[in-house]
Amino acid sequence: MVSQTMKRLLRYLLRRHSGVLALGMSLGIFVGLLALIEGTCTFLLNRAAKQAPPPLEVAFHGLGSHDPVLGYRAQPNRESVQTLRRGETVIYETLYRTDAHRRRITPQTNTATRERFALFFGCSFTFGEGVADDETLPAQFAALAPEHHAYNYGYGGHGPQHLYLQLTEMDVLSGVEESAGIVVYSLFRDQIMRAVGNMRLLSTWGPILPCVTLDRGQLHYRGSFEEAWPFRIRLYRLASLSRTLEYFQLDWPPRLRRQDYDLAAHLFHASARYLETQFDDVQLYVLNYPGADAIEELEAALARLQAQGKRSSLRRPIVLLNYSELLDEVPEAVVVEYPDGHPTAYTHRRVTEALAEDIY
Repeated sequence: MVSQTMKRLLRYLLRRHSGVLALGMSLGIFVGLLALIEGTCTFLLNRAAKQAPPPLEVAFHGLGSHDPVLGYRAQPNRESVQTLRRGETVIYETLYRTDAHRRRITPQTNTATRERFALFFGCSFTFGEGVADDETLPAQFAALAPEHHAYNYGYGGHGPQHLYLQLTEMDVLSGVEESAGIVVYSLFRDQIMRAVGNMRLLSTWGPILPCVTLDRGQLHYRGSFEEAWPFRIRLYRLASLSRTLEYFQLDWPPRLRRQDYDLAAHLFHASARYLETQFDDVQLYVLNYPGADAIEELEAALARLQAQGKRSSLRRPIVLLNYSELLDEVPEAVVVEYPDGHPTAYTHRRVTEALAEDIY
């Protein structure tokens, strides 16, 4: 009796609600497949973690503090030690020091006789994570360029939007003693992603970074990413829980697009234009660090700006320096970067030599 009733009910549902049943079955299969894929990726990630060497452990320095504009910024007149280790092995243990203007201290001789400035901006590459005060890019440049007084404005996590905001929204130039010189920005692809705001960044440590957007050729500062895109960040955080995305290292956007390089080009152009309002004699250089090719696309974006008549408004066009292949012939025994990806003192020295040769 019960089986007959169930058969009649099933025939009725198939006759009157076949579309709903088909949709439900499809959704069930889809959810089941997702669960299977997630489970498989979780298993593979856990197995890889067990077979991997001990993870890198960083005892971060205590120099940084939250900044309402930049997100992260060094505190003035501080010193702190940062340590990187793997298991029991200490890879580096480095002392960092800052001055009254929140810059990393750059040792150099005869500052009173140095008539030109050299302002260095960028992220932890410029700051010199893992190397001593006298081994950073700005310090080694000062040793090779006795007429330039070097200043280190780099800090971990910064991108092209930080250069633009440090110049236009903050009084960072007040501590520069000279009236003419050069500005150097150290670039690699991930920094442009920091300006774009990709999923990996905004689902982890990046929501408090500044958001600057490009709308019809104009830059607009919209506060932090967290303030500008709260719904998008919640969506990214939800998506980042997927082990499938983690296993296949999927991101959004998956790669830098033309519009992203256009944003970077506008940020550099606006920065150069502001510098020319502050100094009569100043040149902006954007250098591409070894192994981090982003110059060709940026050059194309700057060419599009020039075609629009904007780049020509600069007295001195931005100079792009491509050092992506600088270390291609270096013997394997030479350590050019730490396991966390930061350049060693050797790499900073090679970049400095190339920079000094190009400038002089």
